[in-house]
Amino acid sequence: LDESGKPAAGATVRCVSWHSGPRTTPLQPDEISTTDAEGVAIFHYKCLRQSFVRVSHGKLGGWFRVQEDKDGASVGTFTIGLGRTVRGVVQDENGKPVAGALVSADGCLPATETDANGNYAVPNIGIGSSNSFGFYKPGYVWTTERPRDDMKSVDVILKKGFDIDGKVIGPNEQPVPEAIIYVSGQNESVQTDKDGAFRVFGVAAGTQLRLNANLYRKQSQESLFGTAEIAVGDTAPGPVTIAMAVRPPAPPREPRTIRGKVVRADTGKPVTAQMFMGHSTDYPESNPGATDQ
Repeated sequence: LDESGKPAAGATVRCVSWHSGPRTTPLQPDEISTTDAEGVAIFHYKCLRQSFVRVSHGKLGGWFRVQEDKDGASVGTFTIGLGRTVRGVVQDENGKPVAGALVSADGCLPATETDANGNYAVPNIGIGSSNSFGFYKPGYVWTTERPRDDMKSVDVILKKGFDIDGKVIGPNEQPVPEAIIYVSGQNESVQTDKDGAFRVFGVAAGTQLRLNANLYRKQSQESLFGTAEIAVGDTAPGPVTIAMAVRPPAPPREPRTIRGKVVRADTGKPVTAQMFMGHSTDYPESNPGATDQ
């Protein structure tokens, strides 16, 4: 919709989706569509609450996170406007400008690159929309900044860092595609390609990392697991190989009932009708409830 509430027909919409974890690469491949007469654009096979859109419509636009889900589909309604332009300069640790650094919205949507002086400008940033920016260039640490709604300038210092390449092999020493690799201390994950290869972007020098690879094979009902420890020094580390083995199945657990009481912290009096949620992946029939009198 435009600011008057009317459908914005003919708007260009770019959409990306995190497939596993907060991000898988500094820049995800995006899908482009155009809104119809009702202002609607449709994208298929996107992850719920993990998709992001950039809308451009003449001088109007905005960046948004798709957070709602309805009837098994992800649905978002956005009001685009002139917004603001966030500018800044990207420098290295010695204060020198970093040219050609990728600036992305939410770490995945393409925005711009820094010029020869390290300057960048991202237009049409709406108030309250998705305002997380990622900054990346090979040889530096992948960095994220989240400016407040009242900020129009964000300067960034990129520290020295490296990309880590690796490969995952299974018990038969063959490459393992679609394995999910969790990176310790970085709140992120990556996925292996069809050749079992992966890349971890922008790891800081002097970092100790643990890579945990996981894969569940539905046909054989096997769970594979592997790990690797990496010490990142002042030079780029060599390729990493993670060997996966079959994880033994966990013993079944008996269901149990958990009871408790909710009281006010200041008076100690019982709190009635306090809603709470109990959930178990082993027993999805676990029910929400509320405190009694």
